[in-house]
Amino acid sequence: MAAKRRFELIDGSSNKFWETWCVGREVHTQYGKIGSTGQTTVKKEADAAAATKLLGKLIAEKTRKGYLEVRSVGGASAKPAAKADTKTKTAKAPAAAPAAKTAKPAAKTAKAAVKPEKATAKLVKEPSVSVTDGPHATPLDLVELMIEQLAKHKRVSDDELEILANYAASAPQKAVLGWLKSVPKNDGWRCAGAARIAIGLFYAGEIERAKELLAEAREQTPKESPKHWEEHYGVTHAHVSLAAAELLLDPAAGKARIARLRDIKGSNDEHAALIVSTLLIGRQWPAVEDAAKAIQEFDYGFSSYFQYALSCALRCEQHDLVGKLLKQFHSDDSHERAASTVYEHTLRWQRPQDSLELCVRFPEVFTKQYVLDALVDFALVDAAKAASYAERISNLKPNDDINSDIVLGCALYRFRNDPQGGSQYLKARTEKEIQHKAFAPLRDAISGKVTPSNYDTVDMGRFRWTKELVAPALLPEGKLNGYKLREALPKVHELVRIGAADTARGLLPKLMDAFESTPKGDRSTTGDYLAYLAGMLRDAKLGDTISKLVMPSIRVKVLNQVVAGALEVGDWDIALSIAEKTPDADLNDRQRMLRSALSGRQWHKRHFCLIP
Repeated sequence: MAAKRRFELIDGSSNKFWETWCVGREVHTQYGKIGSTGQTTVKKEADAAAATKLLGKLIAEKTRKGYLEVRSVGGASAKPAAKADTKTKTAKAPAAAPAAKTAKPAAKTAKAAVKPEKATAKLVKEPSVSVTDGPHATPLDLVELMIEQLAKHKRVSDDELEILANYAASAPQKAVLGWLKSVPKNDGWRCAGAARIAIGLFYAGEIERAKELLAEAREQTPKESPKHWEEHYGVTHAHVSLAAAELLLDPAAGKARIARLRDIKGSNDEHAALIVSTLLIGRQWPAVEDAAKAIQEFDYGFSSYFQYALSCALRCEQHDLVGKLLKQFHSDDSHERAASTVYEHTLRWQRPQDSLELCVRFPEVFTKQYVLDALVDFALVDAAKAASYAERISNLKPNDDINSDIVLGCALYRFRNDPQGGSQYLKARTEKEIQHKAFAPLRDAISGKVTPSNYDTVDMGRFRWTKELVAPALLPEGKLNGYKLREALPKVHELVRIGAADTARGLLPKLMDAFESTPKGDRSTTGDYLAYLAGMLRDAKLGDTISKLVMPSIRVKVLNQVVAGALEVGDWDIALSIAEKTPDADLNDRQRMLRSALSGRQWHKRHFCLIP
């Protein structure tokens, strides 16, 4: 991992820091108010060379805006560059980013000259991918487009308010106040929006800005008080959001408002859950446990407000409290739901350690597939701490709730470079789940042996350590029909994820031939998969072609998958370009597309070969 570089902007009302570093093909940034932990983002490039080039570009953009380098984090102090020198070496930053341009497709599609048979013959060597000069689109460009949709259609949702809250710290205060003018006033939504943004700014360390938004929320407070939780949803949401913001910035007023809200009528569980969520956001930890006792049954999977509240608590390291709450809410899939909810949080806030910490503290609830994904994510940031978590999880004893795959996967990570230690580990384990012959491939991998492919009864794909070992198993074999295409496309996605994007491009002719031979009415699922692949390959033209090969009723849904795939690899240019061109129908497809793109909830299987 390259050393972190830190830049600061101290000018008038600005008091911000910005840090950046590379991990393989990923460019990490951390930013916020000086003195706070700030927020983090990750952009994925095609390879390490492209990541390094993007890193230089981002640094140039920050220096144009007046940021000065103060030090290399973990290294020697850096001499701040003089502003005069910065101006002579870099062009003046444009006032606004122009409309994004998509890159030319790297390969033809259905009629390309590459023969399908050759595409599966061997792994194609990855070329270096250059990053085009000029400003790139950012999430804020999509936020601005979403704001236009809110103003046009006069409707908003909880998810959109959360998006505004999450991105407010990255935008100037004047722009944020402008966003609010597009949020409808009716039913208390503008009040709720201002309160949610105040909360987001508070958690980003922007306390003074948060206070200004709290004052705006109070000005927009609905005159009527909610009389029933479910019947007056917008007004209710305004008051609970305002209460949460007040608990953070004006605790006495927040506690008084919470006391009034407790008297509102409604179903007991929903009522209590809203109170618990508000107390979580407001950091009233002892009060949360008392309020949670009133909840008998609560399906939090449908409550974005509660999920946001959990994120707030986890960002404050309240793992025990969150674990107890999620363990309390029972349903048929409660453990799976709990693990997936926390993992979605880790993706949105780049905090994989939260999934691992909860797995260690509450293994019967959180030892699910997401643990291995979080382990890989965390290993890319802090290998030593990831190894510590792997050791603790590998020592768990499998049972009906603790999956032996997860235990052995963590052991495999732990003994990657120590086959003798791995062999001793296995000899000391007596659990039948671990000694079962189905896990022979994992046992052999830990002890340094090679298992014959016909004995690979466990899906070893994610556990293989090199791209050269993983990729051949992901290549589609033989002629593809509709059913086989559906099976093949997710594996081709995995090729891109392990850094074999050019190999995936070489498969496009074979994939497109199979897709076009499928009846048009049966192309919905394969169209989604193929469109997602087009986005991952940064090929907007291919995505547009696929959208025209499906039924008209699902074209926008397919374009949405192109956007999702592009965002997985960090290409906001393509996402913005497609969103701008998406028809703005009565059903408001564009607004839903933007909401989905900015939500930050993208899960996929991580492979161990991504770890250096």
